[in-house]
Amino acid sequence: MSIHQLISFIELSSNLKYSIELYQPLKEPSDDTSSPLVLPESIALFLSRATRIPLELIGDCWYALRDIVWTTGADKQRQDCAAEAFRVHGWDLGIMSLTLYPPSKYCTNSDCPKTAALKWAEPRQIIIHTLDQGTLPAWAVHLSCDKCHRHYHYNYVVHSSAQHRTYYPGVPDYLQVAEHQFVDIRLAKLWTNLHLLGS
Repeated sequence: MSIHQLISFIELSSNLKYSIELYQPLKEPSDDTSSPLVLPESIALFLSRATRIPLELIGDCWYALRDIVWTTGADKQRQDCAAEAFRVHGWDLGIMSLTLYPPSKYCTNSDCPKTAALKWAEPRQIIIHTLDQGTLPAWAVHLSCDKCHRHYHYNYVVHSSAQHRTYYPGVPDYLQVAEHQFVDIRLAKLWTNLHLLGS
């Protein structure tokens, strides 16, 4: 096994941290500092394909490198470089280079008794129009609280009986422009500038 393979393993894994954590058993502790003990099968297969590390060694690599992976932040530039690996080795497994999650993995309702991480997830396929990679397939995952019945989406939260959405403060990196379509904020700004300058 080469150092290049190990670095690729760390970089690809660090971009999948939230997905790795989400698919851990409910009893598995879920804090921001401890790495999960096990990789989901589909992610292990993807990492084996993308790094060319034999599948039977992926578990050992994860065990040895999981703490490094967990402290390595996801990086937009690394994510862009890894997009081809996701396209070639991950799409058929449902693993995309971009997955949009709510900004918090915990229920933010102060009246809710739930303190554990939200694990009830509903992924849906989306399309993201990006500035530097064109149009990409991706996932948008919304998390739900089984105690207070709030549904946390990438850019808003809604109660199951409510008729309105409450959007999170600030401008997200990706704007939802239709039910299954998002636009990279950098691309939206470029479009705006082109319209202003073209008038």
